[in-house]
Amino acid sequence: MKTHFFFKTARCVTNVVLMVLLMTSCSSDDDTNTVPEPTNTIYDYLLNDSDYSEFSEAVNFTGFEAQLRDMSMDYTVLVPTNDAFDDYYAEHEFESDEAKIEALNIILRQHIFQNEMIDYDDADEGISTQNMNGEDMSFYIEGVTMVIDRNETFATLALETDIEVDNGIIHIVRDVISAN
Repeated sequence: MKTHFFFKTARCVTNVVLMVLLMTSCSSDDDTNTVPEPTNTIYDYLLNDSDYSEFSEAVNFTGFEAQLRDMSMDYTVLVPTNDAFDDYYAEHEFESDEAKIEALNIILRQHIFQNEMIDYDDADEGISTQNMNGEDMSFYIEGVTMVIDRNETFATLALETDIEVDNGIIHIVRDVISAN
């Protein structure tokens, strides 16, 4: 009889210990090793497409990486093709790395619109806004093509529009837009 009582008590104690272990192993403090959700920011998009490696290199060279990874703001970014950058570099020489960084900083700010998400439908209605250099840029549709016009002095065509990413929208453009 005592043996039976001993086994019953041991089984109860074992069950209680197992329940306590199971409950503590499921506590919320285990969440410290969670894997962060992958992002698809403007910067991520640029890194994953070699057709825009020149723009991506300019972003890295000038330190715009953090800005294009920023998830707290929305951006519209006009991304020139590698061919557009090749054409630009063929026409412009830089005396030093500092001069190149200064020119690329201006160029990147020509192509970035902070706190704006301008898509094809907005351009269809016609919209004007300022880029990060403070220059007015107009977006409108000609035929079926989006046109981006800088103060009626220079216009480029969007080759591809409305590439949506987590922190904004990208339009692929035919030309590098330099400052006035």
